[in-house]
Amino acid sequence: MGPADHIKGIKINAAGVVDSITFMYVIGETADETPRYGGPGGKHNQACLLRHKNGFLSFTRSFFTPLKINTSIIHMNSVPLQIKFFDEEYLNAISGYIGEYDGTPCISQLTFTTNMGTYGPYGDGGGTPFNLPVDEGKIAGFYGRAGTYLIAIGAYLKPN
Repeated sequence: MGPADHIKGIKINAAGVVDSITFMYVIGETADETPRYGGPGGKHNQACLLRHKNGFLSFTRSFFTPLKINTSIIHMNSVPLQIKFFDEEYLNAISGYIGEYDGTPCISQLTFTTNMGTYGPYGDGGGTPFNLPVDEGKIAGFYGRAGTYLIAIGAYLKPN
C-alpha cells in the first residue's frame, strides 16, 4: 500500500508471530482495503474499544463481555482482531520484534501507537526489537514482504 490520506484500520492475525495483516485506508473520498499480506495462520481474538467522554481506552480480550461504566455502556465495538481508528486518530509509531519461526525470519510482534493510544502487542515477540516513532507527522502507508508470515514492514511518512 502506498501513502494514503488516512489509515482507517488494521486487521491482524497473530499467535506466536504476526501471521498476516490488512490495512483499511482512504485516498481522496474512496475507502479501500489492501489484500491480506501473509498466511492463513494466527488466531482471531476479540478486540474491544471503549470511548470515554474524557479520553480513549483500548484493550484486547480473548472473549466478549459487555462493559459497563457508571451502569451504562458508553461505546463498544467488538470484532475479530480488527482495529478501527476514529476519524481524528492517526498512527504516529510502530514497534515490535523481528524473530524467527520454523526457521523463517519474520515479524514476531507488532504494536501500533496513535495520537490517542496504543494497540497491541500482537504476537508473542522475541528476537530483535525495532521502533519507528514519528515526532512530526504521521504514518500514511506501509510496504513490506510476506509469505506464510509477515516477514518485513516499513512505513511511508507524511506531515500532519
